[in-house]
Amino acid sequence: MQTMLVLILTVVFLLVAIIAMAFKVLFVKGGKFPEGHAHDLARMSEKKRTSNNH
Repeated sequence: MQTMLVLILTVVFLLVAIIAMAFKVLFVKGGKFPEGHAHDLARMSEKKRTSNNH
């Protein structure tokens, strides 16, 4: 019984977390996830960093 309760609480917690993260995308008109790529970030483009240049 206790295992089932923990499982149910875990699933509910995960659902709430997923909905909270996607709130802007789901409920705001024109909402979208922010860009997460380093080449799209202003700070990274200012530094003009490249990787593995020795």
